[in-house]
Amino acid sequence: MRHIILKEGTVEGVRHRELPLLSIQYHFEALPGPQDTVNSFERFIQMARG
Repeated sequence: MRHIILKEGTVEGVRHRELPLLSIQYHFEALPGPQDTVNSFERFIQMARG
């Protein structure tokens, strides 16, 4: 998973392919659509539960 700002081409989020590591640099809960970030939140919850 990568989050890239299309206008600038900057990387704002990454996920490790094998390890349970996730990083997001922006306020992704502020995106326009109410369901835009459901996958990120669900993945974080799964990683926290182990």
